[in-house]
Amino acid sequence: MQSWKILLIESDEAIRNSATELLNSIRVDGLPVKATVTANPEEAILLLRSYCDFAVVIVDLNIQLEQEALELVRTIRCRLFNNRTRIIFCTHDPSYKPDKPLLHQLDVSEYRTKEDLLLEEELLQDCLVTNVRTFRNITKLEQTRNGLQSMIRAASSVFQLLNSMEQFSAGLALQLPEVLNCGRSGKLIESAALFMRDYTPESKIEIIGGIGDYESCAMGAISEDTIQKAENCLLNRTGIFIGSPQVFHFGNKTSGFALLIEGDLNITDGLHHELIEMFCNNISIAVSNIRSHQKTVDLNRAYRRFSGTD
Repeated sequence: MQSWKILLIESDEAIRNSATELLNSIRVDGLPVKATVTANPEEAILLLRSYCDFAVVIVDLNIQLEQEALELVRTIRCRLFNNRTRIIFCTHDPSYKPDKPLLHQLDVSEYRTKEDLLLEEELLQDCLVTNVRTFRNITKLEQTRNGLQSMIRAASSVFQLLNSMEQFSAGLALQLPEVLNCGRSGKLIESAALFMRDYTPESKIEIIGGIGDYESCAMGAISEDTIQKAENCLLNRTGIFIGSPQVFHFGNKTSGFALLIEGDLNITDGLHHELIEMFCNNISIAVSNIRSHQKTVDLNRAYRRFSGTD
Protein backbone atom coordinates (compact mmCIF):
# COMPACT_ATOMS: atom_id res chain seq x y z
CA MET A 1 0.00 0.00 0.00
CA GLN A 2 1.58 3.28 -1.21
CA SER A 3 -1.01 5.71 0.20
CA TRP A 4 -4.19 5.92 2.28
CA LYS A 5 -7.17 6.45 0.00
CA ILE A 6 -9.83 8.84 1.30
CA LEU A 7 -13.19 9.47 -0.42
CA LEU A 8 -14.89 12.81 0.24
CA ILE A 9 -18.55 13.35 -0.76
CA GLU A 10 -19.19 17.09 -0.45
CA SER A 11 -21.83 19.31 -2.11
CA ASP A 12 -20.05 22.66 -1.58
CA GLU A 13 -17.46 23.30 -4.31
CA ALA A 14 -15.40 25.73 -2.21
CA ILE A 15 -15.15 23.23 0.65
CA ARG A 16 -14.33 20.43 -1.81
CA ASN A 17 -11.37 22.41 -3.15
CA SER A 18 -9.99 23.47 0.24
CA ALA A 19 -10.57 20.05 1.82
CA THR A 20 -8.85 18.24 -1.06
CA GLU A 21 -5.75 20.39 -0.66
CA LEU A 22 -5.78 19.85 3.10
CA LEU A 23 -6.30 16.09 2.86
CA ASN A 24 -3.50 15.64 0.34
CA SER A 25 -1.06 17.45 2.63
CA ILE A 26 -1.52 14.89 5.45
CA ARG A 27 0.55 11.78 6.14
CA VAL A 28 -0.49 8.91 8.41
CA ASP A 29 2.16 6.53 9.74
CA GLY A 30 4.59 7.57 7.02
CA LEU A 31 2.22 7.20 4.06
CA PRO A 32 0.52 10.10 2.25
CA VAL A 33 -3.23 10.58 2.06
CA LYS A 34 -4.70 10.47 -1.45
CA ALA A 35 -8.09 12.17 -1.67
CA THR A 36 -10.80 11.36 -4.21
CA VAL A 37 -13.59 13.94 -4.22
CA THR A 38 -17.13 13.93 -5.62
CA ALA A 39 -20.36 15.85 -5.08
CA ASN A 40 -22.51 12.97 -6.28
CA PRO A 41 -23.52 10.03 -4.01
CA GLU A 42 -24.21 7.88 -7.08
CA GLU A 43 -20.68 8.48 -8.35
CA ALA A 44 -19.37 7.66 -4.87
CA ILE A 45 -21.13 4.28 -4.98
CA LEU A 46 -19.56 3.52 -8.37
CA LEU A 47 -16.13 4.37 -6.97
CA LEU A 48 -16.71 2.16 -3.93
CA ARG A 49 -17.86 -0.70 -6.13
CA SER A 50 -14.71 -0.41 -8.26
CA TYR A 51 -12.21 0.15 -5.44
CA CYS A 52 -12.57 -1.62 -2.10
CA ASP A 53 -9.48 -0.09 -0.49
CA PHE A 54 -10.78 3.32 0.63
CA ALA A 55 -9.66 3.67 4.23
CA VAL A 56 -12.09 6.47 5.10
CA VAL A 57 -15.24 7.93 3.53
CA ILE A 58 -16.25 11.45 4.62
CA VAL A 59 -19.91 12.15 3.86
CA ASP A 60 -21.62 15.55 3.70
CA LEU A 61 -24.73 15.22 5.86
CA ASN A 62 -27.49 17.85 5.97
CA ILE A 63 -31.24 17.86 6.39
CA GLN A 64 -31.94 18.11 2.64
CA LEU A 65 -29.59 15.27 1.70
CA GLU A 66 -29.86 13.11 4.82
CA GLN A 67 -31.69 10.24 3.14
CA GLU A 68 -29.19 10.12 0.26
CA ALA A 69 -26.29 10.06 2.72
CA LEU A 70 -27.87 7.33 4.80
CA GLU A 71 -28.64 5.30 1.69
CA LEU A 72 -24.99 5.63 0.64
CA VAL A 73 -23.86 4.23 3.99
CA ARG A 74 -26.42 1.40 3.81
CA THR A 75 -25.00 0.51 0.39
CA ILE A 76 -21.46 0.41 1.75
CA ARG A 77 -22.34 -1.76 4.73
CA CYS A 78 -25.26 -3.91 3.51
CA ARG A 79 -24.86 -4.21 -0.28
CA LEU A 80 -21.11 -3.98 -0.79
CA PHE A 81 -20.50 -5.84 2.51
CA ASN A 82 -17.68 -3.42 3.29
CA ASN A 83 -17.10 -3.35 7.03
CA ARG A 84 -13.49 -2.16 6.86
CA THR A 85 -13.87 1.36 5.49
CA ARG A 86 -14.42 3.96 8.21
CA ILE A 87 -17.29 6.41 7.66
CA ILE A 88 -17.40 9.98 8.99
CA PHE A 89 -20.42 12.30 8.77
CA CYS A 90 -19.90 16.06 8.69
CA THR A 91 -22.37 18.99 8.49
CA HIS A 92 -22.48 22.77 8.30
CA ASP A 93 -25.15 23.00 10.99
CA PRO A 94 -23.80 22.40 14.53
CA SER A 95 -27.36 22.12 15.88
CA TYR A 96 -28.25 19.25 13.53
CA LYS A 97 -28.00 15.90 15.30
CA PRO A 98 -28.59 12.63 13.42
CA ASP A 99 -30.13 9.63 15.13
CA LYS A 100 -27.36 8.07 17.26
CA PRO A 101 -28.77 4.51 17.34
CA LEU A 102 -28.89 4.60 13.54
CA LEU A 103 -25.27 5.76 13.36
CA HIS A 104 -24.26 2.90 15.64
CA GLN A 105 -26.25 0.42 13.56
CA LEU A 106 -24.51 1.57 10.36
CA ASP A 107 -21.10 1.64 12.05
CA VAL A 108 -20.48 5.34 11.44
CA SER A 109 -17.25 6.21 13.23
CA GLU A 110 -17.67 9.92 13.87
CA TYR A 111 -19.97 12.91 13.44
CA ARG A 112 -18.28 16.34 13.08
CA THR A 113 -19.02 19.85 11.88
CA LYS A 114 -17.32 20.85 8.64
CA GLU A 115 -15.58 23.74 10.35
CA ASP A 116 -13.93 21.27 12.76
CA LEU A 117 -13.19 18.48 10.34
CA LEU A 118 -12.46 19.97 6.94
CA LEU A 119 -11.00 23.37 7.79
CA GLU A 120 -8.75 22.59 10.79
CA GLU A 121 -5.64 20.66 9.81
CA GLU A 122 -4.75 19.44 13.30
CA LEU A 123 -8.25 18.12 14.03
CA LEU A 124 -8.45 16.50 10.60
CA GLN A 125 -5.03 14.88 11.12
CA ASP A 126 -6.07 13.41 14.48
CA CYS A 127 -9.35 12.15 13.05
CA LEU A 128 -7.67 10.48 10.06
CA VAL A 129 -4.94 8.86 12.16
CA THR A 130 -7.54 7.21 14.40
CA ASN A 131 -9.76 6.01 11.57
CA VAL A 132 -6.98 4.93 9.19
CA ARG A 133 -5.40 2.83 11.93
CA THR A 134 -8.77 1.25 12.68
CA PHE A 135 -9.16 0.44 8.96
CA ARG A 136 -5.66 -1.07 8.93
CA ASN A 137 -6.35 -3.23 11.99
CA ILE A 138 -9.67 -4.50 10.61
CA THR A 139 -7.93 -5.30 7.32
CA LYS A 140 -5.25 -7.30 9.13
CA LEU A 141 -7.91 -9.25 11.02
CA GLU A 142 -9.66 -10.10 7.74
CA GLN A 143 -6.33 -11.18 6.23
CA THR A 144 -5.71 -13.39 9.26
CA ARG A 145 -9.10 -15.02 8.87
CA ASN A 146 -8.65 -15.49 5.10
CA GLY A 147 -5.12 -16.80 5.63
CA LEU A 148 -6.22 -19.35 8.21
CA GLN A 149 -9.01 -20.49 5.89
CA SER A 150 -6.39 -20.95 3.15
CA MET A 151 -4.21 -22.99 5.51
CA ILE A 152 -7.14 -25.23 6.44
CA ARG A 153 -8.14 -25.77 2.79
CA ALA A 154 -4.56 -26.43 1.72
CA ALA A 155 -3.80 -28.78 4.61
CA SER A 156 -6.99 -30.80 4.15
CA SER A 157 -6.30 -31.19 0.41
CA VAL A 158 -2.61 -32.04 0.72
CA PHE A 159 -2.89 -34.41 3.69
CA GLN A 160 -5.31 -36.64 1.79
CA LEU A 161 -2.40 -37.60 -0.48
CA LEU A 162 -0.21 -39.59 1.88
CA ASN A 163 0.30 -42.73 -0.20
CA SER A 164 3.55 -41.60 -1.84
CA MET A 165 5.91 -38.64 -1.98
CA GLU A 166 5.08 -38.20 -5.69
CA GLN A 167 1.37 -37.80 -4.98
CA PHE A 168 2.12 -35.55 -2.04
CA SER A 169 4.37 -33.26 -4.11
CA ALA A 170 1.74 -33.01 -6.83
CA GLY A 171 -0.90 -32.07 -4.26
CA LEU A 172 1.43 -29.57 -2.61
CA ALA A 173 2.08 -27.87 -5.95
CA LEU A 174 -1.66 -27.32 -6.36
CA GLN A 175 -1.95 -25.70 -2.93
CA LEU A 176 1.19 -23.54 -2.87
CA PRO A 177 -0.34 -20.64 -4.87
CA GLU A 178 -3.22 -20.28 -2.42
CA VAL A 179 -0.89 -20.46 0.59
CA LEU A 180 1.65 -17.98 -0.79
CA ASN A 181 -0.90 -15.49 -2.11
CA CYS A 182 -3.36 -15.58 0.79
CA GLY A 183 -4.44 -12.09 1.80
CA ARG A 184 -2.65 -10.53 -1.17
CA SER A 185 -3.86 -8.15 -3.81
CA GLY A 186 -2.15 -6.93 -6.97
CA LYS A 187 0.79 -8.90 -8.36
CA LEU A 188 0.79 -12.50 -7.17
CA ILE A 189 3.56 -15.05 -6.68
CA GLU A 190 3.80 -17.28 -9.77
CA SER A 191 7.07 -19.22 -9.38
CA ALA A 192 8.24 -20.76 -6.12
CA ALA A 193 9.85 -23.91 -4.74
CA LEU A 194 9.76 -25.44 -1.27
CA PHE A 195 12.92 -27.30 -0.21
CA MET A 196 13.26 -29.40 2.92
CA ARG A 197 16.15 -30.85 4.91
CA ASP A 198 16.10 -32.75 8.20
CA TYR A 199 18.41 -31.60 10.96
CA THR A 200 20.54 -34.76 10.84
CA PRO A 201 24.13 -35.10 9.55
CA GLU A 202 23.25 -37.66 6.88
CA SER A 203 20.20 -35.83 5.49
CA LYS A 204 20.18 -34.23 2.05
CA ILE A 205 18.24 -31.33 0.64
CA GLU A 206 15.15 -32.25 -1.39
CA ILE A 207 12.46 -30.32 -3.21
CA ILE A 208 8.98 -31.30 -2.09
CA GLY A 209 6.83 -28.91 -4.10
CA GLY A 210 7.01 -26.21 -6.73
CA ILE A 211 4.96 -23.96 -8.99
CA GLY A 212 5.71 -22.07 -12.19
CA ASP A 213 9.36 -22.51 -13.21
CA TYR A 214 9.85 -25.11 -10.45
CA GLU A 215 6.77 -27.19 -11.22
CA SER A 216 8.73 -30.29 -12.28
CA CYS A 217 9.92 -30.85 -8.67
CA ALA A 218 13.13 -32.37 -10.07
CA MET A 219 16.46 -31.30 -8.55
CA GLY A 220 18.13 -31.76 -11.94
CA ALA A 221 15.83 -29.15 -13.50
CA ILE A 222 16.96 -26.43 -11.07
CA SER A 223 20.17 -24.45 -11.49
CA GLU A 224 23.12 -25.11 -9.20
CA ASP A 225 23.08 -21.47 -8.03
CA THR A 226 19.45 -21.78 -6.94
CA ILE A 227 20.09 -25.05 -5.11
CA GLN A 228 23.13 -23.48 -3.43
CA LYS A 229 20.96 -20.59 -2.22
CA ALA A 230 18.54 -23.07 -0.68
CA GLU A 231 21.46 -25.04 0.86
CA ASN A 232 22.94 -21.87 2.42
CA CYS A 233 19.54 -20.88 3.76
CA LEU A 234 19.07 -24.27 5.44
CA LEU A 235 22.63 -24.49 6.78
CA ASN A 236 22.62 -20.98 8.23
CA ARG A 237 18.92 -21.06 9.14
CA THR A 238 18.40 -17.57 7.75
CA GLY A 239 16.78 -16.05 4.67
CA ILE A 240 18.45 -14.49 1.62
CA PHE A 241 16.68 -11.40 0.34
CA ILE A 242 19.20 -9.93 -2.12
CA GLY A 243 18.49 -10.52 -5.78
CA SER A 244 16.15 -13.12 -7.20
CA PRO A 245 15.02 -15.65 -6.15
CA GLN A 246 14.48 -14.53 -2.58
CA VAL A 247 14.78 -17.32 -0.01
CA PHE A 248 12.81 -17.51 3.24
CA HIS A 249 13.72 -19.86 6.07
CA PHE A 250 11.21 -21.73 8.21
CA GLY A 251 11.86 -24.53 10.62
CA ASN A 252 10.83 -26.66 13.57
CA LYS A 253 12.74 -29.00 15.89
CA THR A 254 13.28 -31.71 13.27
CA SER A 255 13.31 -30.04 9.83
CA GLY A 256 14.21 -26.87 7.99
CA PHE A 257 12.48 -25.37 4.98
CA ALA A 258 13.77 -23.01 2.29
CA LEU A 259 11.05 -21.27 0.30
CA LEU A 260 12.32 -19.74 -2.95
CA ILE A 261 10.23 -17.03 -4.60
CA GLU A 262 10.98 -15.50 -8.01
CA GLY A 263 10.65 -11.72 -8.35
CA ASP A 264 10.83 -8.86 -5.86
CA LEU A 265 7.85 -9.93 -3.75
CA ASN A 266 8.38 -9.92 -0.01
CA ILE A 267 6.58 -11.97 2.64
CA THR A 268 8.45 -10.63 5.63
CA ASP A 269 5.34 -9.10 7.20
CA GLY A 270 4.60 -10.95 10.43
CA LEU A 271 1.16 -12.30 9.55
CA HIS A 272 2.06 -13.82 6.19
CA HIS A 273 5.34 -15.23 7.53
CA GLU A 274 3.59 -16.93 10.47
CA LEU A 275 0.91 -18.48 8.25
CA ILE A 276 3.47 -19.95 5.86
CA GLU A 277 5.55 -21.20 8.80
CA MET A 278 2.43 -22.92 10.16
CA PHE A 279 1.90 -24.57 6.78
CA CYS A 280 5.56 -25.69 6.59
CA ASN A 281 5.38 -27.24 10.05
CA ASN A 282 2.32 -29.22 8.98
CA ILE A 283 4.16 -30.27 5.82
CA SER A 284 7.01 -31.57 7.99
CA ILE A 285 4.56 -33.78 9.90
CA ALA A 286 3.02 -35.02 6.66
CA VAL A 287 6.43 -35.86 5.13
CA SER A 288 7.38 -37.76 8.29
CA ASN A 289 4.13 -39.75 8.07
CA ILE A 290 4.73 -40.54 4.39
CA ARG A 291 8.23 -41.81 5.16
CA SER A 292 6.93 -43.96 8.03
CA HIS A 293 4.21 -45.31 5.75
CA GLN A 294 6.76 -46.12 3.03
CA LYS A 295 9.04 -47.89 5.53
CA THR A 296 6.11 -50.02 6.68
CA VAL A 297 5.23 -50.89 3.07
CA ASP A 298 8.86 -51.82 2.30
CA LEU A 299 9.13 -54.00 5.43
CA ASN A 300 5.91 -55.83 4.53
CA ARG A 301 7.21 -56.49 1.01
CA ALA A 302 10.56 -57.74 2.37
CA TYR A 303 8.78 -60.04 4.83
CA ARG A 304 6.56 -61.51 2.09
CA ARG A 305 9.57 -62.19 -0.13
CA PHE A 306 11.47 -63.77 2.78
CA SER A 307 8.52 -65.90 3.87
CA GLY A 308 7.58 -66.86 0.34
CA THR A 309 4.07 -65.47 0.62
CA ASP A 310 4.57 -62.82 -2.01
